[in-house]
Parts: sequence; C-alpha cells; structure tokens
Amino acid sequence: MDLQVFDPTSELYNFSPDFVFINRCTEKLMKDFYKTDKTQQGLFSEYVANTTQQYYDTITQRMRAKLIINTYPEINDGVFGNFAAKINMSFLYQQRKTNIALMDLGRQLKDLFICDLGALQSELRYRFVFDPKM
Repeated sequence: MDLQVFDPTSELYNFSPDFVFINRCTEKLMKDFYKTDKTQQGLFSEYVANTTQQYYDTITQRMRAKLIINTYPEINDGVFGNFAAKINMSFLYQQRKTNIALMDLGRQLKDLFICDLGALQSELRYRFVFDPKM
C-alpha cells in the first residue's frame, strides 16, 4: 500500500481514480501491534491515525480523489481477558481507540470517508466479515 501511495509514478496516480478505497485488515493491524515495542504500544492508535493522515495528505495533494478507509472489525486477542478495556496497551483497547481516531479524522477531513466495518461486524457477526482464504 505504501508503495502505491507514496510513489508519484505508481499505478494509482497513472490511473487517477475519483475514489481511492484503502482496505486495511485487523489481522495485519494485530501483527503490527505485536511488532511494536512494548513501551510504545500505548501510543499505537496515534501511529495508525498519523499514517492515515499521511495517506490522505499525499493522495489529495497529487490528485483530486476522495479517500475511503475502513474501520477495523474487532478481534479480542484475549491476552488481558476482561481487563482489556482497562489496560491501554492491550490490543483490544488500541483497536477501539484506533477506530475512534479514524472516525475523528473522517469528521475533520472533507474528502475522507469511513466504511464502518466494525458496525457491519456487529450486525452480521465476525464470520461474515472475515474469510481466512482472503
């Protein structure tokens, strides 16, 4: 994704679409979270929000496209059990905080729109949102 967004000669800019949909998955988010240094995990949602802001800034500076991003459907890794909501360095806490940060960005940036996969998951259950083959 970074190669397409940050390379001005990429296919994205050659195609010049009216809308760009960036579909990010919770499973990759979780891997990135666990790669993050333990002392920085409490700031993980800010990192994701900053990255999203960089995508938005880069794309909207290079072309007249609207950006659509998705929220992350919840996955409870179970590491902290019922205390995950009380511990800011738990994955579940950071995931929820990330979704709020993305919604805040969508409110602030006029050409950024949110595809709320979290709401879809609540309605349809996780097995209808996630397919391990994909």
